[in-house]
Amino acid sequence: MHWAWLFSFMLVFVLNGVNGQAPFILALLEDKIVKGEAELMDDFTGNTINQELWYNYYPWGGLSLDAKTYTDPTMATQKAGILELKVDTVTQWRNFPDWMVNQEQVERLRLQREDKKLEIKRLTSALWSRETFKYGYFECRCWLPKGQGYWPAFWLYGGKPNEEIDIIEAKGERDRSYHVDVHCPNRCDRVRKWGVFDQPFGHWVKTKEKITETWITLADYGPPKGCFSITTISSSRGMKRIS
Repeated sequence: MHWAWLFSFMLVFVLNGVNGQAPFILALLEDKIVKGEAELMDDFTGNTINQELWYNYYPWGGLSLDAKTYTDPTMATQKAGILELKVDTVTQWRNFPDWMVNQEQVERLRLQREDKKLEIKRLTSALWSRETFKYGYFECRCWLPKGQGYWPAFWLYGGKPNEEIDIIEAKGERDRSYHVDVHCPNRCDRVRKWGVFDQPFGHWVKTKEKITETWITLADYGPPKGCFSITTISSSRGMKRIS
């Protein structure tokens, strides 16, 4: 596999190892060549997710009370080199540990509880890197589903509120466009349109070819400030299963 990625004056090559050599990256700058070693790679071989590399849940719990959604670790599975991030619509009453439940939000939303159980309407899935990265080249190959309500994403999270780089947020009903965004504190994600109008950076990117129901490769290269975890998610608003 050979990849070339162009950013302004930077040309980046990602090369798989030859004769047992570990994969590496070459970035051709204006005045030098920078080589980087592969730090985290996973081809998802075997039948279980590598718990030394990944959380198959959100570290803070993954319970969204307002949407009645829970990121269930059992919804992320792998087999024969394929990672499956699934979603489903359900009607379930579940118990959650106290640290995961915001009691003030329960009261504000007037949520009904039965024997301390909360009603769940949607199950989603996520994969979250245990290791954090200050800069680097990030890539994944994925299959994007088609259909109303699907919302898969590949992004970097900084571990604090409003620290996020969205490499892609896809919508299943938009097969020739995807959303990119940056979230950061102190309005640093604001840009000026035509030098006048202040607005968020986030925008939709159009594509010539369909990006749903096919394999695509996503990549991002950059030196973000702070340390970021790699996150892939599969989420849904009212859809019935994805595999």
